[in-house]
Amino acid sequence: MRFLGGGAVLLLLLSSGALEAQMAERLEPGARVRVTYFCGDERECREKGTVMTTTADSIELLQGRLITGIPVRAVTRLEVRTGRRVSAGRAVGFPVLGFAGGGLVGGVIGYGSCAPCDYELEGLAVVFGAALGAGIGFATGLVAGLVPRDTWEDASLDRFRIGVAPGHEGRLQFGVSLSF
Repeated sequence: MRFLGGGAVLLLLLSSGALEAQMAERLEPGARVRVTYFCGDERECREKGTVMTTTADSIELLQGRLITGIPVRAVTRLEVRTGRRVSAGRAVGFPVLGFAGGGLVGGVIGYGSCAPCDYELEGLAVVFGAALGAGIGFATGLVAGLVPRDTWEDASLDRFRIGVAPGHEGRLQFGVSLSF
């Protein structure tokens, strides 16, 4: 039994070095990250910043002029920024929605602006308003859809976790968690 307890302590010490190596591999200084962690009272907080340093037990983020230290044990999710890109769905969808919405709104405004008009002039006002609204909506949607957004990759540190804690009647409790 003593051999098992000593082995567990040895495994814990080796795994802390592996965790630090894993963090150093993924979290180089200067990397942009989003960190979700427990910040007390069973609340989760989310921080976004630039990695300053990482150790086996903490991550230091630069947020503007403020440096925030986050304990690794409290981290529930970690994402690393992989760059900026334009989403094809947004680049196509926003202009289509802008065209349809602008055309509908423009047609209603055109119809309302020509209340005492005759039948031919009223139809022309609706068509003109719809065409103008659709053009403005399409252009607005195109500009909004072509704005590049940050892309993030999950870099959670929870894939392999080892824990040792004092147990009942002076025994040592040992736990291993592996997720994939």
